[in-house]
Amino acid sequence: MAFFLGIDGGGSKTECMVGNETAVLGWAGSGSSKIARVGVEAAGAALREGIQRSCAAAGLAASQISRTCIGVAGVSQASSVAAIRGLLGEIVAGEIVVVGDTEVAHHAAFDGGEGVVVISGTGSIAWGRNRQGETVRAGGLAPATGDPGSGEWIGRTAVELVLLASENGHSPAMLHAVLKAWKLEDIQELARVLHGSPAPDFAALFPIVAVSSDPIAQRVLARAGRELSLLASDVLGSLWTAPTPVEVAMYGGVLENSSEVRDAFVADLSDRRPEARVAPGKRRPAEGALLMARQAARAKAPPETASA
Repeated sequence: MAFFLGIDGGGSKTECMVGNETAVLGWAGSGSSKIARVGVEAAGAALREGIQRSCAAAGLAASQISRTCIGVAGVSQASSVAAIRGLLGEIVAGEIVVVGDTEVAHHAAFDGGEGVVVISGTGSIAWGRNRQGETVRAGGLAPATGDPGSGEWIGRTAVELVLLASENGHSPAMLHAVLKAWKLEDIQELARVLHGSPAPDFAALFPIVAVSSDPIAQRVLARAGRELSLLASDVLGSLWTAPTPVEVAMYGGVLENSSEVRDAFVADLSDRRPEARVAPGKRRPAEGALLMARQAARAKAPPETASA
């Protein structure tokens, strides 16, 4: 029997799912495996931990995996793909397929069919495929330069508004929350951190913004939802020129953990594209990667084996 491994390698966490031709046998999570965020060594450690734990849950050894599919950001960069292949090649046996994180999420939601996924985690992106197989993306430029509505964007925007409020003589609750989260003494130290190198981890502020009742936090979360709606609307308008009912699946820690962002996203997209049908993704992205690993194996199998 063949065994497969699907991996969703995100900026904040990694999810690994092991299965055979028909069932999920084991699952495990670990830290970030995004090389651009944590470096090669930490990414490799996260992959090894997630793979070993998911294989142990399935009662298998990593050497029994016949095909692995991993979804990661930045697959347009050959060096990133080569680095991921190298790390995985030290852990698992069999063939390794590296695709974009949007592709595995889309497969999880739509089984390769038409639809749009909107992902907001550390970064953000909207990615769609229509019935003709055409694909379009919006966003996904990188947290430091774009990715509106992402965890990184939410943290950075909250800090910007906090500083603006402070300059105008206010002392918002969010200011104290940011100082506490980053273990800083005062706003002067905050200013030094913001101008220092490396840049602070703005995405780490998302959890405190998400639970804050401060008006600044509420404004930022609502705006994040509207920014994500713009990304989805761009993709919908590019792939479906005439009003057509289209499913839009939501993924990522921001949309999963903030009802304010989620509600604002759904409401704004409903106004812009009433034909869009928005819902949470029906499977985890790691399962989408697992499905892609299975399907790739079937496509390469001899006809009598593939149809068995």
